[in-house]
Amino acid sequence: ADAVGLVVAADCPRGELDSAEDHAAGTGAAAFVLSESGDAEVVSRAEYAAEYPGTRFRRAGGDAVEGLGVTSYDRQAFTEALAGAVTQFEGVGADLDAAAVQAPDGKLPYRAAGALGVETETIQRAATVHELGDTGAASVPLGLAKALAQGDRRVLAASFGSGAGADALLVEVAGDGVASELAIDGGDAVSYAEYLRKRGEVTSGPPSGGGAYVSVPSWRRSLDQRHRLVAGRCPECGALNFPPEGACNACKTLVEEYEDVRLTGEGTVEAATVISQGGAPPEFAEQQAQSGDFGVVVVALEGPDGDSASVPAQVVGPASESLDIGDRVETTMRRIYTQEGVTRYGFKVRPT
Repeated sequence: ADAVGLVVAADCPRGELDSAEDHAAGTGAAAFVLSESGDAEVVSRAEYAAEYPGTRFRRAGGDAVEGLGVTSYDRQAFTEALAGAVTQFEGVGADLDAAAVQAPDGKLPYRAAGALGVETETIQRAATVHELGDTGAASVPLGLAKALAQGDRRVLAASFGSGAGADALLVEVAGDGVASELAIDGGDAVSYAEYLRKRGEVTSGPPSGGGAYVSVPSWRRSLDQRHRLVAGRCPECGALNFPPEGACNACKTLVEEYEDVRLTGEGTVEAATVISQGGAPPEFAEQQAQSGDFGVVVVALEGPDGDSASVPAQVVGPASESLDIGDRVETTMRRIYTQEGVTRYGFKVRPT
């Protein structure tokens, strides 16, 4: 059997407010399945490195990408590194269908076209920066995915990393091509004020002195419930309880040890409400300030034998405010909140 591999690239650069890096920042991800019998083949590869410190960096402990802002220096570093890799392929630009070139912004890839020996139209054919912005490490993989989805047969993929280094691949497609699926169109426009709110620049965080404090050891003890949906079956009446502790919700018997039962992750909404500003528990106040109103439901999550346990859960996705009693939902892993510097993860629900 063929060996099979999976390659995934995802990035979301973030700059200081009103900086060139922030203006260009975008987000994206690409994934490729590799096998020995695939119709696309990497026929050549090359790399190049040069000393250009400071073109793009992130300070220790920070989360914002910065740069020196010296345009000529940045362009020289970008062009020299990429050209040093690409020119190792003799005559590569002559019959290229597309060139997926690293795009820190919408200008630099085209400024390097001459040094790379390719046409600007060839770069534009695989460009995603104009729709998605600077997608960082995902920039070239996204461009390659776009080119393959368009049916391009000979594609150059050239990535640039600050410092500066470059890697280049020459991909040739035979046969029926590569089965592809893209989702890079659409999106919702937001105002600058809404953008600031969503990235947390104008929120004050949880109210002081409030919140359901849960220590890390206590959170760890509940991971079977939060991650694996482990409920408990009452030894007296057989009812499912979630979480499996204390008195049984059905027969009120104080149970010392429940039988572990793993819920299926699917169920039916029993009650629904919407949390608005001022109504969120303190630990979720920042989430509400950034993302707006969110739905909370009580779900009858089903067990393996057809019975169920009533479980409260937050709703994710665009249907957050529109779930009604009787709707079918399924669980999905999500970030819950951050406390004591530790991000807590658990399940939320979404429509099936």
